[in-house]
Amino acid sequence: MTASTMSDMPAPTNTVNGFHPTLPTLPGAAAPAQPPRAPDQAELDRKRHEARAARIKIMRTEGPIVRWILRGIYLLALITAGIGQATGLMTKLHLVLLLALIPVIATEALAVAFAAVAAYRRKLGENAYLAFSLAVTFSGFAVWVNWYGHHDTQPFLAYFFAMFSAAGFVVFVIESAFARRDSLLLQNQIDDPPPVYGLWLQLTQPRLVARAKELAVKNPGLGRGGSLELARITIAADARRKAMQRVIKADLARVLGADNANLMMSVIDPDLLTDEIQSQSRLGELAGIYARRIDPAQIEAAHAAEAAKRRRSARVVRVATPDSGLAGGATGASQTSSRTSTAQNGANRASSSTRKQPAKGATEPKQKRPAAVLLQQYDDLTTAEPALQEQAKAERLGVSYARLGQVLRDAGRRQSTS
Repeated sequence: MTASTMSDMPAPTNTVNGFHPTLPTLPGAAAPAQPPRAPDQAELDRKRHEARAARIKIMRTEGPIVRWILRGIYLLALITAGIGQATGLMTKLHLVLLLALIPVIATEALAVAFAAVAAYRRKLGENAYLAFSLAVTFSGFAVWVNWYGHHDTQPFLAYFFAMFSAAGFVVFVIESAFARRDSLLLQNQIDDPPPVYGLWLQLTQPRLVARAKELAVKNPGLGRGGSLELARITIAADARRKAMQRVIKADLARVLGADNANLMMSVIDPDLLTDEIQSQSRLGELAGIYARRIDPAQIEAAHAAEAAKRRRSARVVRVATPDSGLAGGATGASQTSSRTSTAQNGANRASSSTRKQPAKGATEPKQKRPAAVLLQQYDDLTTAEPALQEQAKAERLGVSYARLGQVLRDAGRRQSTS
């Protein structure tokens, strides 16, 4: 790969949708998968305007109906909770209805007032934590009064009134949150919602859906399929970057030590380092190496070379050259692996027959080794040390010189007659 070719290779880029390395296209190979192209700014603005106009139209037509339904439910829950508190106070404190209604109305009014203040301030962009906390406190007190006033005599009514008291506050919070979001939408201060990805995909691949939602909010023109595809690409790129950073840190720790490696990785930007390494990597040469390894011609040549090596190893010839000083002499002959198996079979038959007694004065062991075993050991020793004399071979094998000569003469006669 020349320098001009390397300079033409595009480097990894950080697009507006997140990190995505653009890989070079190798000669004769298909183009790698690229992320979906984001639309231009004019088209993006047009789609955003159309989506916001459709949402405002739905808000203005269906929003009032939903709000009046929520307010009606809240009013019914408030009346039911008030009845529960009044009857509870009458049962526990033995108050008349008029005296019992005064603290009930005061408690509910305070909870509604603080909740309304919190909703109003949140529409103006504030958090309103204090007002919302006070609303939750008084609503919780109303729930406790409903439960405590009936749990001794009628447990069912205790849970019934307590549930309606809590439900009224929850409905009020939901309605105020809807009103706040509608106000932000009219002021163009809220992002467009991401596409719907489905419950199954959110349960099975929550990380993918979270990344796709993030990308879709940044670039609504991607849509559902484009955001999912780009999320898969960015997640895979992040995994590669983290793997490269682990390898780099381990290599630095091996060369510089663990402390110096940690210091260097904290000083430099690991993301920029991995981007620079990817931009300077010779992907074309690396791909060429692997392409040659899987080339059919190369594979066939490697198989042919392996077969030739096995044939050469099978034709190994063991040559036995006995010394001329042995009694009677023995003519050495080249013996193959087939002769060894023949001698082994003959030795098995000879070992069962009566053996000759050793000569007088010869140093033989108490139990003779079979002739085939001794001959095999002799052949192995001759192959390993061809220059070794016959006397030294006999001493190495632990037999007498005459015994070795007898075995060699017998093997020469069998070979000559076969």
